[in-house]
Amino acid sequence: QLSELPNRIQMEYKGAVPFATVEHVPVFPGCEDAVDRRACFQEKIRRHISKNFNYPKNAQERGVQGRVNIMFLIGADGEIRNIAKRGPDKVLEDEALRIISKLPEMIPGSHEGKNVDVPFSIPITFKLQ
Repeated sequence: QLSELPNRIQMEYKGAVPFATVEHVPVFPGCEDAVDRRACFQEKIRRHISKNFNYPKNAQERGVQGRVNIMFLIGADGEIRNIAKRGPDKVLEDEALRIISKLPEMIPGSHEGKNVDVPFSIPITFKLQ
């Protein structure tokens, strides 16, 4: 979890059902028929990150590396929103934000018969070779 999230974002995450406990997880496009939709979702997110990953030149030149923790909400409408980020450098945070904002719309998660907001967090690691 991202500690010290701005209050605005904490408010917007209120009432969301955690990914680990939501009855029906959001469905990433291509996972509709997957036996394990949770695993498929996580795999597709990882693939999306590596496909869209672009090490910022400015960060490379300055030797900046590290992990950016990203948390976002898959809304009850399937839209990605409320992206929060925390990392060692703004340039890396901005790149992580760019990658996550390119995520496709999902089939929303549902719990007890209604669509719900589902938060998801994942680290994106920037490592110089």
